[in-house]
Amino acid sequence: MAELTEQQIEFVSAEIQARGVNLSTLHDDLLDHICTAIERKMDEGIHFDSAFVQTIKLFGPDGLMQVQHQTLVLLTQMNETMKKLSLGFGLATVAFLLAGIFFKAMHWPGAGALVVLGNALLVCGYIPILLSHKLKESAPSEKITVVAGFVGLAVMATGITFKLMHWPTANILMLSGFVILALIYMPVYYYQRYKTSLNKSITITSAIISFICVILVVQLMNFKNVGLFNHGITVINEQLEENLNAAKSNDLLVTDDRGQKIHAEVSQFVSRIDKLKLELMAATQNISEGEAANLKLHDLSRANSEVAVMFRLFDRKEMDKIIEEVAAIKNEILTVFPADMQEAMSELINLDTNKLYVSIKGETQTWATYHFQNVSLIGAVSNLSALQLQVQQAENLALMYLKSQSEAQRPPSAAL
Repeated sequence: MAELTEQQIEFVSAEIQARGVNLSTLHDDLLDHICTAIERKMDEGIHFDSAFVQTIKLFGPDGLMQVQHQTLVLLTQMNETMKKLSLGFGLATVAFLLAGIFFKAMHWPGAGALVVLGNALLVCGYIPILLSHKLKESAPSEKITVVAGFVGLAVMATGITFKLMHWPTANILMLSGFVILALIYMPVYYYQRYKTSLNKSITITSAIISFICVILVVQLMNFKNVGLFNHGITVINEQLEENLNAAKSNDLLVTDDRGQKIHAEVSQFVSRIDKLKLELMAATQNISEGEAANLKLHDLSRANSEVAVMFRLFDRKEMDKIIEEVAAIKNEILTVFPADMQEAMSELINLDTNKLYVSIKGETQTWATYHFQNVSLIGAVSNLSALQLQVQQAENLALMYLKSQSEAQRPPSAAL
């Protein structure tokens, strides 16, 4: 197949421009199309000049100008459609997000759905439309900046939505969006501005101030209030552990085979939960269980590992085992008491894993999801410690009742 020389291609390009085509994208498309048609005619033995004239005649006297006119009309129609779509998505996004935030502040049902829908319209509708429009207007050297800015914004908006919905990976998404904006968008943006700026000192100063603001935001993302909350959970867990250790010192309460059986079951359950807590700490901190045993809960106060906790407790069916064991222990303990006391003792020991709870979002949740779903590592460990203490205290109530019955049945001479 014949190929045009660089001089011939430059000639065709100049002729296209001379005939009034000044749209760069249209010029490039016409140049490619005309050159291909000329090469095909040259393959048939036609000289370049004749092939060029024959190809141009196919467009008519004002063919190229007419093509440009029709292209401009089409682009105008597309821009109008783009404006209407972006306006529609923008207004819908604002409406749903504002309504969701208001509903959430008023604790009304449907707040979560409105927030999620607003974010979906923003990320899947409004931002892609703006990105597409901006890429068409931007120079090739600016495309990386534009893409990084919009992608970072989309990821951060999704992370904020996840945070509002208390979904896992919220902090990861927020941090990822922030990293994209801070480490890709801002450096490229200020570098391009520095190259084209007439007053480079102001550009440098603006960049420094922006990066200082980034550092301040990073510091604020430590969330002092969250740290105080985690510290409070840590203190409560230490008190739970102290009470649990005290409650375990109950060997003197075991007086018969029945008490020994309950004591063995509870001890086995408490030991298994201890091991589970070590597994959670080791897995989320990437350390061995031996190292995890030497850690205090406050050492994990910055751990945000809802996904790992949920995987081990729910996906691996660990929570189902816990519920089954707690129910078995509860039934065994209640059989110690007379039938007329069992209902009252059931409420007293408070080991009802079938109880339903209402979350802060107004949703009805089971005992397991309320205490362990979307909960951080320190929260899960603390809740497991509280469960251990409840089971241990229930055992002690049963052992004390058995011991009291045994003492009451002893004859007076046996006590002397």
